[in-house]
Amino acid sequence: MTAMSKSAFKKIVDHIILNHTMDYVSTRENVEEVINFHYSTTNLPLHNVKNLKGEKQKDRWLQFFKNNPISYSISKEKIKLNLNNFSKDADIISHEFDNSFMMDFEIIEELLVRSLKGNIGAVIPLLLVFSNSAVNGIKAGSYFIDGDSLELVKLQNWDSKLIDENRFNINNKGNIPSNLAIAYAIDIKRSLAVDGRRGYIRGLIEVGSSSNFFKECIKNSNLKIPLIDYCSLDFSGNPMTFLCGLNVRLAPIALLQWFGLRKVE
Repeated sequence: MTAMSKSAFKKIVDHIILNHTMDYVSTRENVEEVINFHYSTTNLPLHNVKNLKGEKQKDRWLQFFKNNPISYSISKEKIKLNLNNFSKDADIISHEFDNSFMMDFEIIEELLVRSLKGNIGAVIPLLLVFSNSAVNGIKAGSYFIDGDSLELVKLQNWDSKLIDENRFNINNKGNIPSNLAIAYAIDIKRSLAVDGRRGYIRGLIEVGSSSNFFKECIKNSNLKIPLIDYCSLDFSGNPMTFLCGLNVRLAPIALLQWFGLRKVE
């Protein structure tokens, strides 16, 4: 048995032991309950939900909920916040991307390597590429970002027809905002192994931490091009997870983080 095959064999054995341990620690009941809860929080795409059809109607509902008190206790002690000390002319950054720009692989490499330092065990990060002309040397598809081996592992190949057929699953408005995104999936079993059912909350917190770390990497990078990003929940959970090549029950995608070159008017 060669050194390479020994290493591969050890990896398989470790994987089997890890899965068996997580099955034993997390218990089937906890896993099933958290999975059922997760999917009870996911909805159809907004364009299919009749009572939220249209942005104006959605805004009216949000305004209505905003006026609903979160506490019915009445306190006379109030502290006024003075906004006059802060600039009201802060730059508003557009979230419109320049999809005509082909990014060098070295840019993606720098962002991913820097952001992997913030990657945590309960989160499965994916690089999503929606065009063959998005990044030099990378074809359209989904890639697992392996922080241990520092590799991009391709999960699914996408062509333009498949992307177009799933455009409302990718973004509820039917358009693809950018050719690049990071998807964050929760490893249900891994998140429950340590903290039980409360581990699901830990998984959500780690998704937020990972996306914020990636945002900071974009903001503080040494790159000379104006990159922007924003996070979105405007996707259809099950179809998007399936499209990316993950198990829809055990590794659901919880967040998309679109990024790319800012479009200059």
